[in-house]
Amino acid sequence: MYSCGTPDLGTRWSQGPRLPFPISHFTTAGRYLIGGDSTSVDYLNTNIYFDGTDYVLKSPLEIDSIPIPLKSSCSAFDGIRVFLFGGYAAGPTSFAFMYDPGTDSWSDIGPMPYSTYGCSAAHAAGEIHIMAGNGSKEHYVYIPSSDTFISKPPSLYTHDYGCAVAVGTEIYLIGGENDLVEVYDINTNTWSEKARLGLWLRGHACVEYDGLIYVFGGEMENGEINTQVFRYDPATDVWEAVAEIPTPRAFLGAFVYGNTIHVVGGVDDNGNRTRVDEVFVPPSPIQ
Repeated sequence: MYSCGTPDLGTRWSQGPRLPFPISHFTTAGRYLIGGDSTSVDYLNTNIYFDGTDYVLKSPLEIDSIPIPLKSSCSAFDGIRVFLFGGYAAGPTSFAFMYDPGTDSWSDIGPMPYSTYGCSAAHAAGEIHIMAGNGSKEHYVYIPSSDTFISKPPSLYTHDYGCAVAVGTEIYLIGGENDLVEVYDINTNTWSEKARLGLWLRGHACVEYDGLIYVFGGEMENGEINTQVFRYDPATDVWEAVAEIPTPRAFLGAFVYGNTIHVVGGVDDNGNRTRVDEVFVPPSPIQ
């Protein structure tokens, strides 16, 4: 089910600090933006962190002093560490890495069981779920405490350049060269379909805020950039459009900071990679 809200351009957006350089196709884990494409090089191994005021560069992705440039990886943050999976480097990869902010260092935890890029990942119940990408329906869980990968039921559909977000013990897999939405229930170990987004998207960004899911940007099936911000209520299985993005972008990132959502980087509707950070204040749900 989908309902159309009233676009809100002015009152809910403000300008955040600019990224260090134009970037797209990076992966976002918490407040970390890792890898991606820039205008100066094909793929990056950079690690950009939002410190609450500005963006700073942390230790780049490298193992034994060897840089590992990647784009279109998927990642998750468990509240302490960053976990990164797959990515494109002259083809799909089975890379798996962990970043420890305490030591500002990377370690190799791979390989993971399948090669992918344009995948989705989410953290829930102490585990990292890695899903889909590269035309697959694969679904694995990485358990940090035992450093193991465990096979889980595959998703119902493929989701290339989709996004995943956890709400409690449920993981929502949204879009990805389709408008499909499905949810994995950790307790029952099963997938089920939910209300469609109503718009074919890829390269969009999604976050959970206050129990609701927000979807930003993305490329539509006709190649144009989606201008809408969509919100999903898991309790009612209803999507609604709640705002428009001042600078529409695809292959972007988003993260929650305080009571705001930062919508960062990406490719604009002129095909240019951006340094944009636009800060969104979510509206209160209609009671």
